[in-house]
This record gives sequence, C-alpha cells and structure tokens, in this order.
Amino acid sequence: MTQDPSSFVLKRRHLLGIEGLSPQEITGLLDLAEEFVTLNRQIEKKRTSLRGRTQIN
Repeated sequence: MTQDPSSFVLKRRHLLGIEGLSPQEITGLLDLAEEFVTLNRQIEKKRTSLRGRTQIN
C-alpha cells in the first residue's frame, strides 16, 4: 500500500470506468478495496465513520 487507504478521496463525482484515471487514483481505489475486503472478513464489521450522523436513503 502506498498511503493510508482511509484517506483516499476520489476527485470525480461518479466512477463509471477507469479511463482517464491516474495511476495514483487506480492504486488508491485498489488499496481502499483491499481495506474493505479485510473489514468484510472480520467478525466485527462495524465502522465508526458514520457514527453520530443520520443516513437517509
């Protein structure tokens, strides 16, 4: 991993393809995906990133 995956921010509003992404953005996306795979394999799957916020679908 090149940097902390949690700090990765995609500068585009939508990700419809990888054409036009820089190598750093692609690496950041892959690193972030790896973090979510690790999280999904854990027994405790809760994250604190939305704690104290209201989510409306």
